[in-house]
Amino acid sequence: MFNQGSMVIGVAVDNESAKFLLDNKELDAIFIGKSIFETLRNTGNIAVEENNVAIKEKIGNLNIFIEDLVNSLGITPNLSGYKYIVEAVKFLLENLDKDVAFTKVLYPHIAKKYGSNSSRVERAIRHSVESRWMNIMKCNLSREIFGKDYAFSSSKPNPTNSEFIKYLVNYVKRKLEDE
Repeated sequence: MFNQGSMVIGVAVDNESAKFLLDNKELDAIFIGKSIFETLRNTGNIAVEENNVAIKEKIGNLNIFIEDLVNSLGITPNLSGYKYIVEAVKFLLENLDKDVAFTKVLYPHIAKKYGSNSSRVERAIRHSVESRWMNIMKCNLSREIFGKDYAFSSSKPNPTNSEFIKYLVNYVKRKLEDE
């Protein structure tokens, strides 16, 4: 059990569970049909009266930031790869401590969430990146995200799915560290 004064250090969230790092102790919460904060409040494991708003805002703001980032690169919500890229970035940010295999772990996770299969997820992401790559290179953010390796280089082909997503994850991590 955690005390009322426990401080939330980190959080990882998916559709069915949350893992909180509180005072360097992990707390898993499973929530079905409830928000994370209702679940934690009802379990009595932690008092989240003040922290819940900050955590909820941070998670919400991160989701919006990732969606805006992908959209600003020209990968718009009308492409099926858009939601898969957003989900991939979120998943990798939640699993920074793990070496996630794209074909064995990431694509099946996304496919399950969206009722698809791994090959469709991979193909949709690849199509989104390939079809928008020239526009991405014209974007002001491209040098900041992709560095000089890809930015403004017509000699290099577009990155692989894993390279593209990892560049986005690293960019988001850098932005979070700057806050």
